Amino acid sequence: MVEEKPFKILAIDGGGVMGLFSAEVLAALEDQYGGKMSDYFDLICGTSTGGLIALALSAGVPASEMVKFYQVDGPRIFPYKTFIGRGWGTVKMLFVQAKYSNEKLRKALEKALSNKKMCDAQSLVCIPSYNLTLGKPKVFKSPLFIKGENKYPYDAKLSMVDVGLATSAAPTYFPIHQIGNEHFVDGGVWCNNPAICGLTEAIRFFFNREIETDNGTVKYTSIQILSVSTITKPLGWSTGSWKKRSGLLWMKSNKLIQPFMVGPNFFSDFLLGSLRQSAEHTNLNLSYERITHDSLSLEQMRNIDMDLATRASLRDISALGVEVGRHLRSSKKDTVDTFFKTFKSLKQQKHGQLS
Repeated sequence: MVEEKPFKILAIDGGGVMGLFSAEVLAALEDQYGGKMSDYFDLICGTSTGGLIALALSAGVPASEMVKFYQVDGPRIFPYKTFIGRGWGTVKMLFVQAKYSNEKLRKALEKALSNKKMCDAQSLVCIPSYNLTLGKPKVFKSPLFIKGENKYPYDAKLSMVDVGLATSAAPTYFPIHQIGNEHFVDGGVWCNNPAICGLTEAIRFFFNREIETDNGTVKYTSIQILSVSTITKPLGWSTGSWKKRSGLLWMKSNKLIQPFMVGPNFFSDFLLGSLRQSAEHTNLNLSYERITHDSLSLEQMRNIDMDLATRASLRDISALGVEVGRHLRSSKKDTVDTFFKTFKSLKQQKHGQLS
């Protein structure tokens, strides 16, 4: 007997220390429904800081532990907090090297992820990065066994720490990360909202296909995507300000990096929303929910940035995440309930075997 099931995807955006917002939201959901995110979602996708969270969740780490990760290790990873310190960091970005060393980040990831490898993931996982050596996007994946065949054997033995450093190597912020003979930078340069990666994976391997599991045959007749943003700051420029943005001045106030990150977010959200609305015409049974926040106040906009880990910044980011989590429990509860009515269908055994 074939049982019809939804293929459930959790996608987490990139955004530096603002990943604390995403972690708070996910911690609230785990508290609300019990269990861990890896219990509910067949596939967890994450880019940059969202990739760090996705790796941890797929390894069975509670979201509440990732809240502590940002609160405790965030100030160590992003040490420039004063006006003079951040000024020196900008000088480094422009003329010397990456603004931050990735050694503090490496140590924090080693503490959070231990010696876990991609084959140890308890859910399927997709982590976007960009391969500078080959000049093309790269998506790191946990092994995927279908009918005894491993569709993705390449990344199985990679350490999650290496994958985390590769997806979060934001140009000018962190050093390029080397794995083997290849060099990688932040996946946010092409896929800051990884929901599209998750949808692609679901369509290629699962949608309208029958998969043999230990509990019988499952057919995935629908796709459900829960997309969690980080904090988004308004990026509109005043008329004429573009004339001043040439050469090195692009670097000031993150003007170079942010359009690469925010632009794909808008596109991914628009595309997924359009696919959901046209489901009856495309024969794609898609549910898509995007979790974001209300507009920031002027004070919050001054306090919050992707690499600003002051007490005030972390306090504001955390408060926004807690508030959104509270909102999900009340006014959006019916919508979010859909993703937590049942546990995931695919279960990862050791070395990625599906069961």
